[in-house]
Amino acid sequence: MKNIIFIAIFVMAFVCASHINKSNGSISKKPVELQIEDIQFYNNFNIPRNVVIHAMPGTETAIKELIKIISYINKTEKLYGSEGYNQSIKLTILLDEKYKHTRILHRLAGVSYSKPLEKMYKNYFYPLIVTSSGLEDFIWLQDIFEFGMVKYKHINDYKPAIFNMNYHAPGKNSKIIDLLSIAFKHNNILLKGIGADPSEAGDAGGNLEVTHEGRIFVGDTMSKTLIKDLESKTGQKIIVLPTKWLQVGHVDEYLCFIPFAGETGAAVMYADPLEALKLLISSKTWRNPVARDILDSLSYFAIHKFNKTMPFDIYSFDMNKPVRKIGNETDREFGRYSDWFVLKNLEAHIEIQNAIHILKKNMKQLPVFIGIPAIFKEPRDVAFYDTFGLVMANPLTNAVVLRDHIILPKGYFFSTAKLRIANKFKNNIHFIDTSWYEKNDGGIHCATNVVRDHKYKLKQKRI
Repeated sequence: MKNIIFIAIFVMAFVCASHINKSNGSISKKPVELQIEDIQFYNNFNIPRNVVIHAMPGTETAIKELIKIISYINKTEKLYGSEGYNQSIKLTILLDEKYKHTRILHRLAGVSYSKPLEKMYKNYFYPLIVTSSGLEDFIWLQDIFEFGMVKYKHINDYKPAIFNMNYHAPGKNSKIIDLLSIAFKHNNILLKGIGADPSEAGDAGGNLEVTHEGRIFVGDTMSKTLIKDLESKTGQKIIVLPTKWLQVGHVDEYLCFIPFAGETGAAVMYADPLEALKLLISSKTWRNPVARDILDSLSYFAIHKFNKTMPFDIYSFDMNKPVRKIGNETDREFGRYSDWFVLKNLEAHIEIQNAIHILKKNMKQLPVFIGIPAIFKEPRDVAFYDTFGLVMANPLTNAVVLRDHIILPKGYFFSTAKLRIANKFKNNIHFIDTSWYEKNDGGIHCATNVVRDHKYKLKQKRI
Protein backbone atom coordinates (compact mmCIF):
# COMPACT_ATOMS: atom_id res chain seq x y z
CA MET A 1 0.00 0.00 0.00
CA LYS A 2 2.85 2.35 0.87
CA ASN A 3 4.45 1.65 -2.51
CA ILE A 4 1.22 2.51 -4.31
CA ILE A 5 0.95 5.80 -2.40
CA PHE A 6 4.60 6.62 -3.19
CA ILE A 7 4.12 5.96 -6.94
CA ALA A 8 0.95 8.05 -6.97
CA ILE A 9 2.77 10.96 -5.30
CA PHE A 10 5.66 10.64 -7.79
CA VAL A 11 3.32 10.67 -10.81
CA MET A 12 1.46 13.73 -9.45
CA ALA A 13 4.77 15.55 -8.93
CA PHE A 14 5.87 14.60 -12.44
CA VAL A 15 2.64 15.98 -13.98
CA CYS A 16 2.92 19.21 -12.02
CA ALA A 17 6.52 19.71 -13.13
CA SER A 18 5.62 19.17 -16.78
CA HIS A 19 2.64 21.52 -17.18
CA ILE A 20 1.44 25.04 -16.53
CA ASN A 21 0.91 25.99 -12.93
CA LYS A 22 -2.86 26.53 -12.93
CA SER A 23 -2.87 28.64 -9.77
CA ASN A 24 -1.01 31.55 -11.39
CA GLY A 25 -0.88 30.59 -15.09
CA SER A 26 2.94 30.58 -15.11
CA ILE A 27 5.12 27.99 -16.82
CA SER A 28 7.15 25.63 -14.68
CA LYS A 29 10.85 26.47 -14.99
CA LYS A 30 12.11 23.15 -13.60
CA PRO A 31 12.74 20.52 -16.30
CA VAL A 32 11.86 16.93 -15.48
CA GLU A 33 15.02 14.89 -14.91
CA LEU A 34 14.21 12.49 -12.07
CA GLN A 35 13.87 8.71 -12.40
CA ILE A 36 14.99 8.57 -16.04
CA GLU A 37 15.60 5.00 -17.16
CA ASP A 38 16.40 5.56 -20.85
CA ILE A 39 16.36 8.25 -23.53
CA GLN A 40 16.39 7.93 -27.31
CA PHE A 41 16.87 10.62 -29.92
CA TYR A 42 14.99 10.60 -33.21
CA ASN A 43 16.88 9.77 -36.37
CA ASN A 44 16.00 10.75 -39.92
CA PHE A 45 14.14 7.47 -40.45
CA ASN A 46 11.37 8.27 -37.96
CA ILE A 47 8.19 9.67 -39.57
CA PRO A 48 8.17 13.51 -39.28
CA ARG A 49 5.25 15.19 -37.52
CA ASN A 50 6.27 18.81 -37.42
CA VAL A 51 9.12 21.04 -38.58
CA VAL A 52 10.04 23.92 -36.26
CA ILE A 53 11.79 27.01 -37.63
CA HIS A 54 12.46 30.53 -36.33
CA ALA A 55 11.20 33.45 -38.43
CA MET A 56 13.21 36.66 -38.36
CA PRO A 57 14.05 39.37 -40.92
CA GLY A 58 16.02 37.73 -43.71
CA THR A 59 14.51 34.26 -43.40
CA GLU A 60 11.21 34.93 -45.23
CA THR A 61 12.29 33.46 -48.58
CA ALA A 62 13.56 30.23 -47.03
CA ILE A 63 10.39 29.77 -44.96
CA LYS A 64 8.07 30.43 -47.91
CA GLU A 65 9.96 27.83 -49.93
CA LEU A 66 9.80 25.41 -47.00
CA ILE A 67 6.01 25.87 -46.84
CA LYS A 68 5.74 25.00 -50.55
CA ILE A 69 7.96 21.93 -50.15
CA ILE A 70 5.97 20.59 -47.18
CA SER A 71 2.73 21.23 -49.09
CA TYR A 72 4.15 19.35 -52.08
CA ILE A 73 5.24 16.37 -49.95
CA ASN A 74 1.86 16.16 -48.21
CA LYS A 75 0.01 16.32 -51.53
CA THR A 76 2.13 13.93 -53.60
CA GLU A 77 2.57 11.39 -50.79
CA LYS A 78 -1.14 11.68 -49.87
CA LEU A 79 -0.36 12.46 -46.24
CA TYR A 80 -3.18 13.49 -43.92
CA GLY A 81 -4.16 13.56 -40.27
CA SER A 82 -1.86 13.58 -37.25
CA GLU A 83 -1.50 9.87 -36.48
CA GLY A 84 -0.18 6.79 -38.20
CA TYR A 85 2.36 6.05 -40.91
CA ASN A 86 0.75 8.47 -43.42
CA GLN A 87 0.34 11.46 -41.09
CA SER A 88 0.84 14.86 -42.69
CA ILE A 89 3.82 17.09 -41.97
CA LYS A 90 3.11 20.40 -40.24
CA LEU A 91 5.29 23.51 -39.86
CA THR A 92 5.58 25.54 -36.66
CA ILE A 93 7.08 29.02 -36.81
CA LEU A 94 8.69 30.63 -33.80
CA LEU A 95 8.34 34.40 -33.84
CA ASP A 96 9.51 37.05 -31.40
CA GLU A 97 6.57 39.22 -30.38
CA LYS A 98 8.34 42.36 -31.58
CA TYR A 99 7.93 41.08 -35.16
CA LYS A 100 4.28 40.00 -34.99
CA HIS A 101 2.91 43.29 -36.37
CA THR A 102 5.69 43.88 -38.90
CA ARG A 103 6.18 43.04 -42.55
CA ILE A 104 7.73 39.67 -41.78
CA LEU A 105 4.26 38.10 -41.52
CA HIS A 106 3.12 39.93 -44.63
CA ARG A 107 6.09 38.62 -46.59
CA LEU A 108 5.49 35.08 -45.39
CA ALA A 109 1.76 34.91 -46.05
CA GLY A 110 1.34 37.45 -48.85
CA VAL A 111 -1.71 38.88 -47.09
CA SER A 112 -2.57 41.96 -45.07
CA TYR A 113 -1.29 42.17 -41.50
CA SER A 114 -4.77 41.80 -40.05
CA LYS A 115 -5.61 38.50 -41.76
CA PRO A 116 -4.90 35.56 -39.43
CA LEU A 117 -1.87 33.67 -40.65
CA GLU A 118 -3.02 30.32 -39.30
CA LYS A 119 -6.12 30.40 -41.54
CA MET A 120 -3.98 30.99 -44.58
CA TYR A 121 -1.93 27.85 -44.05
CA LYS A 122 -3.92 25.94 -41.48
CA ASN A 123 -3.16 22.60 -43.16
CA TYR A 124 0.58 23.11 -43.05
CA PHE A 125 1.58 25.06 -39.98
CA TYR A 126 0.52 27.24 -37.12
CA PRO A 127 2.61 30.16 -35.83
CA LEU A 128 3.78 30.07 -32.24
CA ILE A 129 4.27 33.62 -30.98
CA VAL A 130 7.02 33.69 -28.38
CA THR A 131 6.43 36.47 -25.88
CA SER A 132 9.94 36.53 -24.41
CA SER A 133 12.46 38.96 -25.83
CA GLY A 134 15.85 37.93 -27.15
CA LEU A 135 14.70 35.22 -29.55
CA GLU A 136 16.93 36.83 -32.18
CA ASP A 137 19.86 35.21 -30.35
CA PHE A 138 18.64 31.78 -31.39
CA ILE A 139 19.06 31.44 -35.14
CA TRP A 140 20.10 27.82 -34.78
CA LEU A 141 17.21 25.94 -33.14
CA GLN A 142 19.09 22.68 -33.69
CA ASP A 143 21.62 23.83 -31.10
CA ILE A 144 19.42 24.74 -28.14
CA PHE A 145 17.15 21.69 -28.07
CA GLU A 146 16.61 18.20 -29.54
CA PHE A 147 13.44 16.13 -29.82
CA GLY A 148 13.29 12.48 -28.79
CA MET A 149 11.79 10.01 -26.32
CA VAL A 150 12.24 9.33 -22.62
CA LYS A 151 11.39 6.33 -20.47
CA TYR A 152 10.87 6.73 -16.75
CA LYS A 153 11.03 4.03 -14.10
CA HIS A 154 7.62 2.53 -13.28
CA ILE A 155 6.25 3.66 -16.69
CA ASN A 156 6.19 1.07 -19.48
CA ASP A 157 6.08 3.19 -22.65
CA TYR A 158 8.42 5.87 -24.01
CA LYS A 159 7.10 9.43 -23.88
CA PRO A 160 7.95 12.24 -26.34
CA ALA A 161 10.45 14.71 -24.94
CA ILE A 162 12.26 17.92 -25.72
CA PHE A 163 15.86 17.94 -24.51
CA ASN A 164 17.30 21.24 -23.30
CA MET A 165 20.94 21.35 -24.40
CA ASN A 166 21.60 24.10 -21.82
CA TYR A 167 23.53 25.92 -24.53
CA HIS A 168 24.36 29.64 -24.97
CA ALA A 169 21.75 31.36 -22.75
CA PRO A 170 20.05 28.81 -20.48
CA GLY A 171 17.54 31.28 -19.04
CA LYS A 172 16.20 32.37 -22.43
CA ASN A 173 16.40 28.81 -23.77
CA SER A 174 14.17 27.55 -20.98
CA LYS A 175 11.39 30.01 -21.85
CA ILE A 176 11.34 28.86 -25.47
CA ILE A 177 11.63 25.18 -24.56
CA ASP A 178 8.85 25.47 -21.95
CA LEU A 179 6.51 26.92 -24.59
CA LEU A 180 7.38 24.18 -27.08
CA SER A 181 6.99 21.56 -24.37
CA ILE A 182 3.42 22.73 -23.75
CA ALA A 183 2.59 23.19 -27.46
CA PHE A 184 3.68 19.65 -28.37
CA LYS A 185 2.84 18.04 -25.00
CA HIS A 186 6.43 16.94 -24.58
CA ASN A 187 8.27 16.32 -21.33
CA ASN A 188 11.12 18.76 -20.72
CA ILE A 189 14.52 17.19 -20.01
CA LEU A 190 17.70 19.06 -19.07
CA LEU A 191 20.91 17.41 -20.26
CA LYS A 192 23.93 17.77 -18.00
CA GLY A 193 26.41 19.40 -20.32
CA ILE A 194 28.54 22.46 -19.64
CA GLY A 195 27.18 24.28 -22.65
CA ALA A 196 25.94 27.28 -20.69
CA ASP A 197 29.21 28.86 -21.83
CA PRO A 198 28.76 30.01 -25.49
CA SER A 199 32.36 29.03 -26.15
CA GLU A 200 31.38 25.39 -25.47
CA ALA A 201 29.72 25.00 -28.88
CA GLY A 202 30.39 21.26 -28.78
CA ASP A 203 27.53 20.77 -26.33
CA ALA A 204 24.96 22.17 -28.78
CA GLY A 205 22.35 19.98 -30.45
CA GLY A 206 23.91 20.23 -33.91
CA ASN A 207 26.76 18.13 -32.54
CA LEU A 208 24.46 15.23 -31.62
CA GLU A 209 23.14 13.00 -34.41
CA VAL A 210 21.88 9.42 -34.80
CA THR A 211 22.75 6.66 -37.28
CA HIS A 212 20.19 4.56 -39.16
CA GLU A 213 20.70 1.90 -36.46
CA GLY A 214 19.91 4.31 -33.63
CA ARG A 215 23.50 4.82 -32.46
CA ILE A 216 24.33 8.32 -31.21
CA PHE A 217 27.38 9.97 -32.75
CA VAL A 218 28.87 13.30 -31.64
CA GLY A 219 31.86 15.50 -32.41
CA ASP A 220 34.98 15.45 -30.25
CA THR A 221 34.24 19.06 -29.26
CA MET A 222 31.45 17.78 -26.98
CA SER A 223 32.35 17.95 -23.29
CA LYS A 224 33.15 14.77 -21.39
CA THR A 225 30.46 15.82 -18.92
CA LEU A 226 27.70 15.65 -21.54
CA ILE A 227 29.04 12.47 -23.16
CA LYS A 228 29.06 10.78 -19.75
CA ASP A 229 25.49 11.96 -19.07
CA LEU A 230 24.31 10.67 -22.45
CA GLU A 231 25.99 7.30 -21.96
CA SER A 232 24.47 6.87 -18.49
CA LYS A 233 20.96 7.70 -19.76
CA THR A 234 21.06 5.75 -23.03
CA GLY A 235 23.21 2.77 -22.13
CA GLN A 236 25.14 3.39 -25.35
CA LYS A 237 28.82 3.82 -25.99
CA ILE A 238 28.72 7.16 -27.81
CA ILE A 239 30.52 7.28 -31.17
CA VAL A 240 32.92 10.26 -31.19
CA LEU A 241 34.02 11.75 -34.54
CA PRO A 242 36.65 14.44 -35.28
CA THR A 243 35.20 17.98 -35.41
CA LYS A 244 37.86 20.11 -33.70
CA TRP A 245 39.19 21.11 -37.11
CA LEU A 246 35.94 23.02 -37.76
CA GLN A 247 35.21 26.49 -36.43
CA VAL A 248 31.83 25.54 -34.95
CA GLY A 249 32.81 21.91 -34.47
CA HIS A 250 29.52 20.08 -35.17
CA VAL A 251 29.09 16.72 -36.89
CA ASP A 252 26.04 17.95 -38.84
CA GLU A 253 28.37 20.22 -40.80
CA TYR A 254 29.76 17.36 -42.89
CA LEU A 255 27.65 14.21 -42.28
CA CYS A 256 23.97 13.36 -42.78
CA PHE A 257 22.17 9.99 -42.69
CA ILE A 258 19.38 9.79 -45.27
CA PRO A 259 16.86 7.20 -46.52
CA PHE A 260 18.13 5.51 -49.67
CA ALA A 261 17.04 2.61 -51.87
CA GLY A 262 19.57 -0.06 -51.00
CA GLU A 263 20.23 -3.14 -48.87
CA THR A 264 20.01 -1.21 -45.59
CA GLY A 265 17.61 1.49 -46.81
CA ALA A 266 20.11 4.14 -45.71
CA ALA A 267 22.95 6.29 -47.01
CA VAL A 268 25.44 8.74 -45.57
CA MET A 269 25.94 12.03 -47.40
CA TYR A 270 29.36 13.38 -46.52
CA ALA A 271 31.32 16.44 -47.59
CA ASP A 272 34.06 15.61 -50.12
CA PRO A 273 36.61 18.44 -50.45
CA LEU A 274 38.81 16.38 -52.81
CA GLU A 275 35.94 16.03 -55.28
CA ALA A 276 35.32 19.77 -54.97
CA LEU A 277 38.94 20.58 -55.83
CA LYS A 278 38.58 18.43 -58.96
CA LEU A 279 35.53 20.44 -60.00
CA LEU A 280 37.27 23.75 -59.33
CA ILE A 281 40.21 23.09 -61.64
CA SER A 282 37.91 21.79 -64.39
CA SER A 283 35.19 24.44 -64.06
CA LYS A 284 34.91 27.08 -66.77
CA THR A 285 33.63 29.53 -64.18
CA TRP A 286 36.79 29.24 -62.10
CA ARG A 287 39.30 29.28 -64.93
CA ASN A 288 41.74 32.16 -65.27
CA PRO A 289 43.29 32.85 -62.90
CA VAL A 290 41.78 30.96 -59.94
CA ALA A 291 41.76 27.48 -61.48
CA ARG A 292 45.40 27.88 -62.55
CA ASP A 293 46.38 28.96 -59.02
CA ILE A 294 44.62 25.97 -57.44
CA LEU A 295 46.19 23.61 -59.96
CA ASP A 296 49.61 25.11 -59.21
CA SER A 297 49.06 24.61 -55.46
CA LEU A 298 47.96 21.00 -55.93
CA SER A 299 51.12 20.40 -57.94
CA TYR A 300 53.17 22.06 -55.19
CA PHE A 301 51.83 19.77 -52.44
CA ALA A 302 51.79 16.58 -54.57
CA ILE A 303 54.70 14.27 -53.78
CA HIS A 304 54.86 13.10 -57.39
CA LYS A 305 54.24 15.00 -60.60
CA PHE A 306 50.61 16.09 -60.66
CA ASN A 307 48.29 15.57 -63.62
CA LYS A 308 44.76 16.89 -63.20
CA THR A 309 43.35 14.28 -65.63
CA MET A 310 44.41 11.42 -63.34
CA PRO A 311 42.30 10.27 -60.36
CA PHE A 312 43.20 12.28 -57.25
CA ASP A 313 43.07 9.17 -55.08
CA ILE A 314 46.36 7.89 -56.49
CA TYR A 315 48.25 10.95 -55.28
CA SER A 316 49.89 11.57 -51.95
CA PHE A 317 50.36 15.12 -50.73
CA ASP A 318 53.08 16.55 -48.48
CA MET A 319 51.08 18.76 -46.15
CA ASN A 320 54.10 19.68 -44.06
CA LYS A 321 55.22 22.05 -46.79
CA PRO A 322 54.89 25.73 -45.85
CA VAL A 323 52.38 28.02 -47.49
CA ARG A 324 54.29 30.03 -50.08
CA LYS A 325 54.27 33.83 -50.08
CA ILE A 326 55.11 36.34 -52.75
CA GLY A 327 57.80 38.62 -51.36
CA ASN A 328 56.75 39.99 -47.98
CA GLU A 329 53.07 40.16 -48.86
CA THR A 330 50.59 38.22 -46.76
CA ASP A 331 47.42 39.82 -48.10
CA ARG A 332 45.18 37.28 -49.83
CA GLU A 333 44.98 39.42 -52.98
CA PHE A 334 48.75 39.31 -53.47
CA GLY A 335 49.94 36.32 -51.46
CA ARG A 336 49.70 32.64 -52.32
CA TYR A 337 46.20 32.23 -50.93
CA SER A 338 45.57 29.21 -53.15
CA ASP A 339 48.24 27.28 -51.17
CA TRP A 340 46.36 27.85 -47.91
CA PHE A 341 43.03 27.08 -49.60
CA VAL A 342 44.23 23.77 -51.06
CA LEU A 343 46.10 22.75 -47.90
CA LYS A 344 43.08 23.28 -45.64
CA ASN A 345 40.77 21.33 -47.94
CA LEU A 346 43.23 18.45 -48.16
CA GLU A 347 43.36 18.41 -44.35
CA ALA A 348 39.54 18.50 -44.21
CA HIS A 349 39.42 15.52 -46.59
CA ILE A 350 41.65 13.48 -44.25
CA GLU A 351 39.55 14.37 -41.19
CA ILE A 352 36.30 13.38 -42.93
CA GLN A 353 37.73 10.09 -44.20
CA ASN A 354 38.85 9.34 -40.64
CA ALA A 355 35.28 10.00 -39.43
CA ILE A 356 33.88 7.62 -42.05
CA HIS A 357 36.35 4.94 -40.92
CA ILE A 358 35.19 5.33 -37.30
CA LEU A 359 31.53 5.14 -38.32
CA LYS A 360 32.09 1.96 -40.34
CA LYS A 361 33.74 0.27 -37.36
CA ASN A 362 30.67 1.03 -35.21
CA MET A 363 27.87 -0.08 -37.55
CA LYS A 364 26.49 -3.58 -38.02
CA GLN A 365 24.99 -2.94 -41.48
CA LEU A 366 26.90 -0.49 -43.64
CA PRO A 367 24.87 2.14 -45.52
CA VAL A 368 25.82 3.56 -48.91
CA PHE A 369 28.38 6.39 -48.64
CA ILE A 370 27.81 9.32 -51.02
CA GLY A 371 30.47 12.03 -51.31
CA ILE A 372 29.14 15.51 -52.07
CA PRO A 373 31.62 18.13 -53.43
CA ALA A 374 32.12 20.69 -50.66
CA ILE A 375 34.63 23.48 -50.17
CA PHE A 376 35.84 24.59 -46.75
CA LYS A 377 36.99 28.15 -46.16
CA GLU A 378 38.06 30.39 -43.31
CA PRO A 379 35.20 31.83 -41.22
CA ARG A 380 34.13 35.44 -41.44
CA ASP A 381 36.42 38.05 -39.88
CA VAL A 382 39.32 35.66 -39.31
CA ALA A 383 42.84 36.73 -40.26
CA PHE A 384 44.60 35.22 -43.25
CA TYR A 385 46.43 31.95 -42.50
CA ASP A 386 44.49 31.61 -39.25
CA THR A 387 44.07 27.96 -38.26
CA PHE A 388 41.27 28.38 -35.70
CA GLY A 389 38.85 26.35 -37.79
CA LEU A 390 36.95 26.04 -41.05
CA VAL A 391 33.38 26.47 -42.22
CA MET A 392 31.75 24.98 -45.31
CA ALA A 393 31.27 27.41 -48.20
CA ASN A 394 28.41 25.38 -49.72
CA PRO A 395 26.72 23.37 -46.93
CA LEU A 396 25.07 20.78 -49.19
CA THR A 397 25.31 18.11 -46.48
CA ASN A 398 23.53 20.30 -43.90
CA ALA A 399 20.17 18.82 -44.91
CA VAL A 400 16.64 18.37 -43.57
CA VAL A 401 15.13 14.91 -44.10
CA LEU A 402 11.33 14.58 -44.32
CA ARG A 403 10.37 10.97 -45.02
CA ASP A 404 12.40 10.09 -48.16
CA HIS A 405 12.57 13.72 -49.30
CA ILE A 406 15.84 15.60 -48.81
CA ILE A 407 15.89 19.41 -48.45
CA LEU A 408 19.26 20.92 -49.36
CA PRO A 409 20.55 24.49 -49.66
CA LYS A 410 20.82 25.98 -53.13
CA GLY A 411 24.25 27.26 -52.22
CA TYR A 412 26.60 29.35 -54.33
CA PHE A 413 28.82 26.68 -55.89
CA PHE A 414 28.81 23.55 -57.97
CA SER A 415 25.68 23.30 -60.05
CA THR A 416 27.30 20.09 -61.31
CA ALA A 417 27.21 18.63 -57.80
CA LYS A 418 23.55 19.57 -57.39
CA LEU A 419 22.66 17.93 -60.70
CA ARG A 420 24.39 14.74 -59.60
CA ILE A 421 22.38 14.69 -56.37
CA ALA A 422 19.12 15.46 -58.20
CA ASN A 423 19.74 12.66 -60.71
CA LYS A 424 20.49 10.18 -57.92
CA PHE A 425 17.38 10.99 -55.86
CA LYS A 426 15.14 12.00 -58.80
CA ASN A 427 12.02 13.84 -57.55
CA ASN A 428 12.83 13.43 -53.85
CA ILE A 429 15.43 16.20 -53.75
CA HIS A 430 14.48 19.82 -53.03
CA PHE A 431 16.69 22.93 -53.00
CA ILE A 432 15.93 25.87 -50.77
CA ASP A 433 17.36 29.41 -50.57
CA THR A 434 19.51 29.48 -47.42
CA SER A 435 21.75 32.41 -48.39
CA TRP A 436 20.84 34.31 -45.21
CA TYR A 437 21.82 31.32 -43.05
CA GLU A 438 25.03 30.74 -45.00
CA LYS A 439 26.09 34.35 -44.39
CA ASN A 440 25.89 33.47 -40.69
CA ASP A 441 28.01 30.32 -41.19
CA GLY A 442 25.15 27.80 -40.98
CA GLY A 443 22.62 25.83 -43.00
CA ILE A 444 18.98 24.76 -43.10
CA HIS A 445 19.53 21.76 -40.80
CA CYS A 446 21.04 24.02 -38.14
CA ALA A 447 18.05 26.37 -38.37
CA THR A 448 15.34 23.73 -37.94
CA ASN A 449 14.26 20.93 -35.64
CA VAL A 450 11.86 18.12 -36.50
CA VAL A 451 9.32 16.45 -34.22
CA ARG A 452 9.10 12.80 -35.26
CA ASP A 453 6.94 9.82 -34.32
CA HIS A 454 8.90 7.05 -32.59
CA LYS A 455 6.15 4.51 -33.35
CA TYR A 456 6.66 4.72 -37.09
CA LYS A 457 9.75 4.42 -39.26
CA LEU A 458 10.25 4.52 -43.00
CA LYS A 459 9.88 1.15 -44.64
CA GLN A 460 13.14 -0.29 -45.88
CA LYS A 461 13.65 0.19 -49.61
CA ARG A 462 15.69 -2.20 -51.67
CA ILE A 463 17.15 -1.69 -55.13
